[in-house]
Order: sequence, then C-alpha cells, then structure tokens
Amino acid sequence: MKLRALFLYVIFISVIIPISSANSQESPYLRFIKILQNFHEASNSLQMEMVQSIFLIKDVLSAEPDVEKIKTFAASINGKKDKFSKASTEIQEFIIKNKDILRGVEEIIAKINADSSVDNLKKVKDFADTFNAFANTTSQATFAVYANEGWANSGISVNAGDLIYVDGKGMWKVSPSYQQVDWKGYICDSSKVYNLNKKYPLGALLFRVRGSSNSNGFNLSDSKRGKIDASGRLEFVINDSDRRNNEGQLNLRVIVLKGEALQNLITILESLKDNTNH
Repeated sequence: MKLRALFLYVIFISVIIPISSANSQESPYLRFIKILQNFHEASNSLQMEMVQSIFLIKDVLSAEPDVEKIKTFAASINGKKDKFSKASTEIQEFIIKNKDILRGVEEIIAKINADSSVDNLKKVKDFADTFNAFANTTSQATFAVYANEGWANSGISVNAGDLIYVDGKGMWKVSPSYQQVDWKGYICDSSKVYNLNKKYPLGALLFRVRGSSNSNGFNLSDSKRGKIDASGRLEFVINDSDRRNNEGQLNLRVIVLKGEALQNLITILESLKDNTNH
C-alpha cells in the first residue's frame, strides 16, 4: 500500500494527457487523480495506525497499560479501516467504469488493484477486528487489601493465560516491630519462618485464583505483572502466615489483559510486519 511515488506518477501522466476543455465536465483524469489521492491518504493513515499499534502493544507488555488509550486507539483504527474500505471501493469502481479512458496506465492500474484488493481489505478488517477484541476485553478495577486479613476476593474473573498488571499504592508491615514496606515486601529478610509462600519475600503482595492448585499464590514481577494459571476469581493477600498483628493496607489498581485476545493481536501484528518486510 505504498502509493506516494505512484500518486506523483499519475499526476505527471495527467499533465501530458489531453483533457477536456474548461467548459466541459471535469476530466476523468482529474477525477481519477482526486480518487487516487483520497485512497493514498486513507492508505497512509491506516499504515501509520498499524505502526503505532505495534508500539502500543510493546508498552502494554513493558510499561503501565493505559486502558482508555487502548480503547480510544481501537475506535480510531475502526474509523481508519472504514475510510480505507470506502476509498478502495471508490477507486475500484472508477477503474472498472473507465477502462477505455485509462489506457496507457495499465501498470499503475495493476498496482492500485493490488493495493485495494479483496485480500488487502480482509487483512485490514482482520487487524481492526482483532485489535477491537483485545480492547473490549481489557478491563481494570480498584480495591483494598489489608495486611491483617486473609485472601481478599477482588471480584475479578480471569482465565488461564491472562496477564495482570497490578499497581499497589500504600504501605504495610507484618509486626509493630517491623518497618513499613510496599508491595515488594521485605526483600532483605531471609528467615522465611512466617512466609505464607517461602519462595517470595515476607510481606510481599501475593495473588492467586480461588480454588487453583497453587493455593499459596505468586508474587508480581518487578514490572508489576503476573501470569494467571487457572480460571476463576482473582484474590490477593500479604505474604505472612500470621496476620494478627499486621498493620496497613495496599490500594490496588488491577488491569486484566485477556491472554487469548492479546496473543491473537500479537500474531496478526507479526504477520503484517512480515508482509511489509517482504
């Protein structure tokens, strides 16, 4: 769908081809240029959107996901898809109706037909639909987890393979004699006597799916992410087996990225990138 050079070439062709007089209706060649320009702009705009979507997904996987930005971007992609589809239909219809007039520019017409083909339109539709599916299943919720309580039911339903991003604000401690810490817990503590899960630091935020085989849960990565291992309700707790004298709380904002929708989007972006490279 790279039409900049093609568009300039058609303008050059139109200059050297005789056109109708000023008193007659608009020349088919001038009409062709206008339609081609519209298609060129719609194509370029859509390509830019596809490139930006790659960077957006990289941010989703490495930085803090912006749910509103994802949903807004999905709506923008839908709009660009519709414009490209309309422009493709318009130029195809013009070419079919004006074959005789457009003789001598067959090579240009062939390239335009390829760029506005049914196959290209399907790729664009698949990309837009896949991004929308991802955006529509991305969600976020907020709630508090208290240091002196057990597993807190977030009310969030997840499935195996989902990815969660958890931003935990606040501080807590596992005893009046301990200092306050954030969601990472007491990283330097090595006794593990009271750790609910011995793999992770005392006082760290743990998550699990209610009823899963991993009843002692997991901690979050340094990028505040976790991979879901089962389907059910998401729960959180402080990594401490004796919570009676604990103090403090964490206020969580949990973003759920649906695993299947995210993987489908990554797959289609990779295929589009491969096609562009070729």
